[in-house]
Amino acid sequence: MELSYLDGQKHGTWFSRRVNGATLKQRYLLGKAYGPLEMRGPDGEVLERIPVEDNRTGHYVVPLPGGGEEAGHMENGERYGTWVVRQPDGSTQEGPYVQGRRHGRWVQRNADGHIREVLFLEGVSIKAWAPGESPGDWQESLFVPSERHGDFVLLREDGTEAEGSFMDGKMHGKWKFRFTNETTIEGQYANGTRQGRWTETLQDGTVGQGRYSGTRRHGPWSFQYANGLVQLGNYENGRRTGNWIVRYASGVDGKGPFTGDKQTGEWVYRHPDGTVHRGFYVDGQRHGEWVITSPDGTVREGMFADGTEYGEWVVTDPDGTVARGQYADAKRHGLWTVRNANGNVVEEQWENGVLVQDPSLN
Repeated sequence: MELSYLDGQKHGTWFSRRVNGATLKQRYLLGKAYGPLEMRGPDGEVLERIPVEDNRTGHYVVPLPGGGEEAGHMENGERYGTWVVRQPDGSTQEGPYVQGRRHGRWVQRNADGHIREVLFLEGVSIKAWAPGESPGDWQESLFVPSERHGDFVLLREDGTEAEGSFMDGKMHGKWKFRFTNETTIEGQYANGTRQGRWTETLQDGTVGQGRYSGTRRHGPWSFQYANGLVQLGNYENGRRTGNWIVRYASGVDGKGPFTGDKQTGEWVYRHPDGTVHRGFYVDGQRHGEWVITSPDGTVREGMFADGTEYGEWVVTDPDGTVARGQYADAKRHGLWTVRNANGNVVEEQWENGVLVQDPSLN
């Protein structure tokens, strides 16, 4: 399987390869599938494209490449409850989904009658397990939660270690996940569900704290970055929602929305000296019209493109003087005209941010 995540959710193009050589291709945007589910045979031929509906609810039967089918219940476009996978050779898989991910005990029956049981934890199968609070001698037999009580370490197929306690067959109490990229996530489970405040620590020292609904961030979250940047805001079903507050180590405060982990839409920044920046972001960069107001009343208005000042800008001073000219690569460039309150006009020639011609009064 080839996969990528953004902001803790499936994002981008995912590929899944079956043992018979067939492949599945699906695009995701912040955890939600979009576009058709593409099925190709071992020779690369497109067998079928199935439209994806984000709000599907009810019982569905999904055909598989090369024959076979998957059947089960969906809620708002996500798989829930027991699903059954049937292959043309008579083999089957059966087990539960939670929020679109396999979670719990799955039973695989081959055509010859051989039965294999696999445990999934939040979408990834368990490869091995060990009793206690730290890895010891890994056991590769099926870990059956209903038969276990106490502290265990689970090793998922993706290399993630999950350490915590089971009570009455369910994850309960403190749990900690250690990912192969050195990210850790820790918090409390109650009867198999994440509860309370969780802490995520990234390799670079970034720390995020907040709550989950199931396996998705939900409610207030905060992020403290190693460079001193702080982000505060809300998640809804795994997606950032509403306006977020960003605070820089320099004392600058900003407020505006995100799409995924990138700033978008209208943002306002306030500097410690009283300067205010107001404008728009596209895909994480300043893009479009911005207005910058200084504490003394000076106003700068102009355009950004991909994070850089460009095109015509107008600077209005408190005394009524107006300067107008071009920016290129965030620097004044070319002819600028300066008109004072009395109507007198001065022309200036700029080159890459440097005044190269003395002003002349017209």
